[in-house]
Amino acid sequence: MTLLRTTIPLVIAGAIGAVGALGLQSRWAGAAQKPKARVVAKEDPRDAELSDLRARLGALEARSAIGARATVQPVPINGNRAGQAEEPRDPDTLQKERALADWMKDHYTPEVQAKVFGHYFADLDVVRGAERRDAGWEREMTSGLQKMLDDGTHELGKVTVQRFDCGATLCRLQLDVENVQVRGKLVQTIQHTLHFDEASAFMPAGEKQVDAYLARQGATLPDFDQLKYVGAEMSANAG
Repeated sequence: MTLLRTTIPLVIAGAIGAVGALGLQSRWAGAAQKPKARVVAKEDPRDAELSDLRARLGALEARSAIGARATVQPVPINGNRAGQAEEPRDPDTLQKERALADWMKDHYTPEVQAKVFGHYFADLDVVRGAERRDAGWEREMTSGLQKMLDDGTHELGKVTVQRFDCGATLCRLQLDVENVQVRGKLVQTIQHTLHFDEASAFMPAGEKQVDAYLARQGATLPDFDQLKYVGAEMSANAG
């Protein structure tokens, strides 16, 4: 198996209740992240639907967690969490969230999903490109990835590294994986073995590709802003 260059991302596609087919980012965090409690200033029937969407997303992320590593928790639309102080929601932001959820029900196709994560990873490319490279760490990650793949050939099948590029804290990894069933496990194993604190990956359903971003131990990935990335596709497809 030949290692070319190195970098990592992940997405899970699936149907979630009334929202239809969604591409969901999975993130495994090295430390628990405290969710911010939010409350709706004005009741709306669609609030319950948004709450259900976020709850289902949180459950999916929990199933993807590595061992005891914490996952990002869903943010409740109504009420507070564990007695935390409530924060008033911005009405304009809330209206945008509702419009986005309505649009995603019928328009969040695999093609749109790929574009959304393409936008997100393009932004991460800019962040990574601005970092000063840590040549020693990059060599360590490259050799570690190569050894892990060589040692796991029997279990994983053929895995081809198309790209692995690292800055000082972020790495982008693109793989072709012959056995599509092991892609999620492979990303988790890479993250755990090479001690990355966070991973975000896009895996097109039924295809061999894995496109992922990894954050070095002690670093974090920039947040996935649904309003920004999905909203861009909603605007582009308006009408």
